Amino acid sequence: MSKQISPYLNRDLSWIEFNRRVLQEAQNSTNPLLERAKFLAIVTSNLDEFMSVRVAGIQEQIRAGLTKIDFTGYSPAGLWKRLQNRTKDIVLEQYRTYRDIVKCMNKESIFIRSMAGLNGTQQKWIEDYYYDIVFPVLTPMAVDQSRPFPHVHTKELYLAVSLRHEHEGNHDEPLFAILQVPSILPRSINIPGRGNSKKQEFILLEDVLKSYIHTLFNGYTPFAVSTFRLTRNADFTLDEEGAEDLLEEIEKELRRRKWGVPVRLEVE
Repeated sequence: MSKQISPYLNRDLSWIEFNRRVLQEAQNSTNPLLERAKFLAIVTSNLDEFMSVRVAGIQEQIRAGLTKIDFTGYSPAGLWKRLQNRTKDIVLEQYRTYRDIVKCMNKESIFIRSMAGLNGTQQKWIEDYYYDIVFPVLTPMAVDQSRPFPHVHTKELYLAVSLRHEHEGNHDEPLFAILQVPSILPRSINIPGRGNSKKQEFILLEDVLKSYIHTLFNGYTPFAVSTFRLTRNADFTLDEEGAEDLLEEIEKELRRRKWGVPVRLEVE
């Protein structure tokens, strides 16, 4: 007997298809270039919200041991597996779109540079910018047996750094530290142009931090640096009828969000 197909669409899978439609606007070459970039950013923002609320709720159902199949034909575990596959596909497509948009921006004299792609004058400008603006707001955090793993804020960008003591051999156990990319500073840094050139040149803040990571760990040599980002459970549950003070309960829930269970880890 063949499995009966549900006449209903699962709302979470339907949402993924909606976000794919937004991505198609970013891929549409008839749209203005910067509008395409905005659509691409909207895809990321939508996916963040989806992971922190809808997917977080599904994971809670799995941890609670729920196996009941809903009216759309999915159990929590089955739906989670399907969402993983759909999300992986859309993220891969998103990165391909990003690379295509960057190529189109280059044709319009807008460039996202690496440190190696800067000339001497620009590198000196970045050095001054780092020591005057960036360095004073950095807080590197070491991780070892004497220190608990620091709290990683949701949807913030971090650098994971592997370190080795300058006077120890390569076979010794490496140390580990993390560094939050400051969210109070622009992630895209507008670099002064090359003479009379009309080019608009930018560099990402995390690339600058990677180049100057050695300035933060005296006595240690960084040998590996990678960016990562954590998404936490931000699902909002509130018992309005049982709450004595509704405003107080809302404040408690908002504070609890900071410590939500991790839902997604993105690694460079």
